[in-house]
Amino acid sequence: MQGTAIYKQVGKRIAERRKDIGLIQEELAQRVGLSRASIANVERGEQKIQLHTLVDFSNALELDDVRLLFPEQNQDTDPTVRVTGTDPITSDQLVQIDEIVSAVSVGSKS
Repeated sequence: MQGTAIYKQVGKRIAERRKDIGLIQEELAQRVGLSRASIANVERGEQKIQLHTLVDFSNALELDDVRLLFPEQNQDTDPTVRVTGTDPITSDQLVQIDEIVSAVSVGSKS
């Protein structure tokens, strides 16, 4: 997945979840601490999101796991996922990312 594609997929998941729980962009913006315009940009995949902001989105969207905001990987494809530039992320690196996100998610609930 190319660098910009992941932001579009995460933005789409954020928008879907926001609508599912009945929030408007302004309400989500207040919960996350961003402007409504930033929420619109995130949902369109036009604004990059820092890891701590992903956790804020997860909490604001009442999710138990921040990983629910990430795109699902197709099991039928190559085990490497292109996230940025041209360097693929290996399966081992994905496990490391998962561990980091899990640690951050657990830490944000205390």
